[in-house]
Amino acid sequence: MARPSKSLVSRLDCRASGAEASGTFGTPPDRSSEPWPAVVVAHPPPAGPVPSAVDASRRRTCASSNTPSLGTSVTRFVAVAETVDAFMDEYIRRYSERDVDGIAELCLWPFLAIRQGVRIHALDRDAVRDHYAAMIDAYRGGGTATWKRIESDTRELGEHSVSTTVRWNALDADKNVLRDTRTTYHLLSTSDGWRLLSYTNHF
Repeated sequence: MARPSKSLVSRLDCRASGAEASGTFGTPPDRSSEPWPAVVVAHPPPAGPVPSAVDASRRRTCASSNTPSLGTSVTRFVAVAETVDAFMDEYIRRYSERDVDGIAELCLWPFLAIRQGVRIHALDRDAVRDHYAAMIDAYRGGGTATWKRIESDTRELGEHSVSTTVRWNALDADKNVLRDTRTTYHLLSTSDGWRLLSYTNHF
């Protein structure tokens, strides 16, 4: 039987309990000893026991007799997604605080942003910093005080990068939702942890 797809998301009914992240903030877990690359699932990880068997209708997607146990695989999947979520939470904390130098530290350049179908190329650190400063100031001018991550859909792109689509809420000073939007980010694993290569706004 073929190995499972490397692009499984949280909506699959693969369930695990007690899954622990094997990496710290922004640091992908070490997967060098795995028999095949880990698959990423999005957060939050569901509660409940690891199923003893996979429903026959999903067996072709979730498991095969030649792959590692379901519980072990799901634990790895959740660990990768947890490091991505931790990275994005740190990113949005700096964004909410207008820490543009801190945001630039989380990016690689040349950096690409796509907003309303328009390509924005930031060729160096200063350009990345200036781009984020302009965007944050524009949102603040519209009343946004903070941002909150609502959910993420993370997928592995080979062994060294991921894409994560994040649903964000922009909140005013009274915590009212001003904007409910999604953005997809391309992240690369580096010796310093995850780093942003690009983002695309879904509007």
